[in-house]
Amino acid sequence: MASETLCMNTMFQHVIIENVMEGNEELRELLEENIRLAKDNNHMLRSARRAARVGFVGRILFWIVMLGIPTYVYVTYLAPIVSSVVPAGGISGNPILKALGLPSVDSIQKILGTLTTFSHTATHTVQNLTTTP
Repeated sequence: MASETLCMNTMFQHVIIENVMEGNEELRELLEENIRLAKDNNHMLRSARRAARVGFVGRILFWIVMLGIPTYVYVTYLAPIVSSVVPAGGISGNPILKALGLPSVDSIQKILGTLTTFSHTATHTVQNLTTTP
């Protein structure tokens, strides 16, 4: 449709050039240059639009690949390894955690229990000190 419009515009411009501008050669050259520049501009505009579309599709594909490959690698290769290393019941006896010097779940629960009893003891002591005359 756009090319048909451009073709019709060009035909009308050539008819104008032939019929109206017969005597004025300078005006005729300017009009022909104007037609040439309009065609060149149209070509560059279409090229820019095409490049923008290709760039958009390229960015979408880039991010699909950048996010898809790590997800695929994790689900396919790393998830089975991680699930075999970390037991379903917890990570208390995990040799990797011991090698890294990280506390187990049992030791963290013991520390929390100790802190809870300490907190209750301190609260009762403060209450006893504030209520006794």
